[in-house]
Amino acid sequence: MALLNRATLYVLKNEQTNRLIVITAYEHEEEIPPQLADQLATIDKLYPRLRIDFIAVRGTFGPELIERLSRRLKVPKNYMFIGTPSDAFPHRVSDLGGVRLII
Repeated sequence: MALLNRATLYVLKNEQTNRLIVITAYEHEEEIPPQLADQLATIDKLYPRLRIDFIAVRGTFGPELIERLSRRLKVPKNYMFIGTPSDAFPHRVSDLGGVRLII
């Protein structure tokens, strides 16, 4: 919850938008964090200037999924953010088409 709140505060302070879409990618439905939707709904209520939506997408997170989401949501990739990937992440951030990091 604290990380989601920090990301929201970053967007409010640094971006010119009134909408934040949080997306999680999963292979199996049980991988979706069960509390995530409720936590985002709470944060959405805390910041009425910003509409927060949550989308769970079946697939493997990587360049192909980012491209698909960019087209589907009509959001340029350089308007997208990701959390800092782990050392096990199989892609370089530069391969993600301009997606920015929130640390």
